[in-house]
Amino acid sequence: MLTEKSILSKNPIIKDISTLRTLKFISSNISDISIISKIKQLEYLSLSSNKISFLYPLSKCENLRYLNIRDNIISSFEELYFLKNLKKLTILLLDGNPISYDINYVDKVLKILPNLNKLDNRIISINNRNRKNKYMKRILTEEKKSRLSRKH
Repeated sequence: MLTEKSILSKNPIIKDISTLRTLKFISSNISDISIISKIKQLEYLSLSSNKISFLYPLSKCENLRYLNIRDNIISSFEELYFLKNLKKLTILLLDGNPISYDINYVDKVLKILPNLNKLDNRIISINNRNRKNKYMKRILTEEKKSRLSRKH
């Protein structure tokens, strides 16, 4: 569990965690990141190689620009919706999580987080964005057909 005490011990100059802009806890066996919701000024967060499966606490980090959550245990794309309102988030490292093995991984991530410029060290190109748009149109068409078939 990530605690205020563990954060302060890594950052002895800081007296109040709410003022932190950068935080790194790599390979620290962390599964609970609830405390992060109190760090509103956070811009750079690296939590790779831990045991994180829930992203809700990050939804309060409106200044977050960079997020490295590689090699954790995020198994549902639904978790990414907690990042959706983080408009400044442009770099996300998510590979090595169970969701990253989905055949439509990039498209699904971009559908939820369209502001990303980089995903897993890949620059999001116009081709990726066009693919995302085609993917979204296909999903909407399938949903529309499904609704129509239920009405009949």
